[in-house]
Amino acid sequence: MVPTSKVYTGGNASTIYLGYGPQSVQLVASGGERFEWSPATGLSSTTAAAPVFTPTSAGTYTFTVTAYNGTCSKTASVTITVIDARCGNGKVMLCHKSKTTCISPSAVAAHLRNHSEDKLGSCSSNSISKGKSKEAKAVLSLTVYPNPLHNKANVELSLPKDGPYLLELHSANGKKVSVVGEGKARAGELVPLELKAEKLREGIYYLRLTTADEVKTVRLVLKK
Repeated sequence: MVPTSKVYTGGNASTIYLGYGPQSVQLVASGGERFEWSPATGLSSTTAAAPVFTPTSAGTYTFTVTAYNGTCSKTASVTITVIDARCGNGKVMLCHKSKTTCISPSAVAAHLRNHSEDKLGSCSSNSISKGKSKEAKAVLSLTVYPNPLHNKANVELSLPKDGPYLLELHSANGKKVSVVGEGKARAGELVPLELKAEKLREGIYYLRLTTADEVKTVRLVLKK
């Protein structure tokens, strides 16, 4: 993990303090030709080797990455703790001598270096497992690359909860062309599929992902 700034927080790279220091962290994977991250919430990409995670609320977030290299694959997980250090009026929350206080951002670094027992955030967030632990909430996701495509494209989808899905390809006038994928998936699981377009005419198409509760559509451009 690589923080997006070098501001001193007194913590490590796996901890983000909302309101002070790095507000995001880059997750780094290697040793593969292709990568799949899940869940997708908060990530800049689910297929990049080094996506950026930007949280919006406190908690403990666990992400899983699978690296593919030919027919081989390997999975690993990383956990990031997020503590809310926002105090309002531009000040930063600090736990000092078991009391929660608010100080100016310009005084934080010196305060942390001179008082090794002090921590960013409220005293309760530092004593009760950094707040409530939670997984990053999964959302309905549908990604296609490359787009525009020529003969084929990679499709990746994930669901917000366990259940069935149906992925269909439609023409620009709404006519169903084919079923790209159908089945069941776990919440946050990244499902890889392949869209074959060798027999299709050049033009505009739409991929429609349907679940029990939602529908998501992605516009495709096919060029021969």
